[in-house]
Amino acid sequence: MRFSIPELRLGCTSFTRKADYQEGMLYACTHCENVTLLLTDPESLPSREDMKVIAASAKENDTAVSVHLPDVFFDNAISACHGYGDVLACIEASAPLGPQYFIIHAEFSACKNSHGLPDDDSKELCLDFFKRAGEAMKPALLLAENIESYNPYAWDFLPFSRCVDVGHLIKDGIDPIRFLRNRLNSTKIIHFHGVDPSGRDHLPLTVLKRSALDNVLFFLWESHYDGIVTFECFGETEFEDSVLAAKESYNRFRQRHMS
Repeated sequence: MRFSIPELRLGCTSFTRKADYQEGMLYACTHCENVTLLLTDPESLPSREDMKVIAASAKENDTAVSVHLPDVFFDNAISACHGYGDVLACIEASAPLGPQYFIIHAEFSACKNSHGLPDDDSKELCLDFFKRAGEAMKPALLLAENIESYNPYAWDFLPFSRCVDVGHLIKDGIDPIRFLRNRLNSTKIIHFHGVDPSGRDHLPLTVLKRSALDNVLFFLWESHYDGIVTFECFGETEFEDSVLAAKESYNRFRQRHMS
């Protein structure tokens, strides 16, 4: 069974089924047309044989694959250099998949848990990194993703496309529509997941208030958004419940626009 949402390009992750890399990706490739492989640990990458099996499944199911790279800290040249090595290892390992996008968390420790923005030295390190990494991964595009507990505008200096995690915005009390409105054209992927009142995230969309769910999805439908909307919740039931909630939201959207 392949999941879909009307008028949206639905995506899921390799963690939708809680399993090893190969099993998780094989499940995702047969159930969704856009899949993100989460390579969060550069010390534990899929084997070359695993990648070949995953690539064959993606091709057979006509599934587009993106790769989420490990976090990189731009606090100084040493941390950035270490992160570059990790990222290159992941790019090389995932080459058989022919990724469409690479997603990365660019971290600035001094800005976490504050409203601060990165200083000029951190920006320079980050820009140089993205330029070199972008060359290494062509023709795929490198996307910077916002991180929770950061000022969401911390990455606006980057002249690259974005991956916007709406769940992180909601968790930090930021209006996702206000943030997305002027960035939608450069946003290739949106991550959407539930956040409960205690702050736990990556939950099914059913934990959100209906108004919060509709607020985001109605905006995307009204904007005719043509990027990927990845339901970043971990677990098959959680993902399926989120798809059902989105379809119910679409019915409300259609009713509102038909009345």
